[in-house]
Amino acid sequence: MNLKDLDPNIKEKWDYYLAELNSMGRTKDTYGIIHGDLHNQNLIYDEGDLTFIDFGDSENGWFAYDIAISIYHASQSIKETEERGKFANLFCQSFVDGYSKVNPVNEIINKIDYFINFRHLYSYVYHNQYLDTANLNKKQLDYLEEMKRTLIYQNSYFGISLVSQEGI
Repeated sequence: MNLKDLDPNIKEKWDYYLAELNSMGRTKDTYGIIHGDLHNQNLIYDEGDLTFIDFGDSENGWFAYDIAISIYHASQSIKETEERGKFANLFCQSFVDGYSKVNPVNEIINKIDYFINFRHLYSYVYHNQYLDTANLNKKQLDYLEEMKRTLIYQNSYFGISLVSQEGI
């Protein structure tokens, strides 16, 4: 990804995350094929059945990242910042509770906040690189500026803190 015109603070964070990701362990319980863009627009609910669609961003990745993407995008529908964080924490707990019924969540839980923060950074970098800001309206520009502000000044976007528990 060409990092043209990125704020030096954002570029530093980007480089940090890439180094961390490259050093992160990959086991069959933590890493494999993921959807890569799992959000409410990419699923169909029909008579109690969920069907996932749009696998164009599928890749090998950490299962925690797929979970984080779902939490991140679901939470973006909440407009108020404080309420968004509360929703993200509740949604995360519910998602992990359901996920744990089918898949092991051991150390995955401890990576959720990290991967949400990475998704927030990735989204900002992606939009910064590929959007023509000259054609964005004020609301869109303000949204990008708010993303930048949270990336520079907040340690964690939502502050999710789940603790791995035996038997989950």
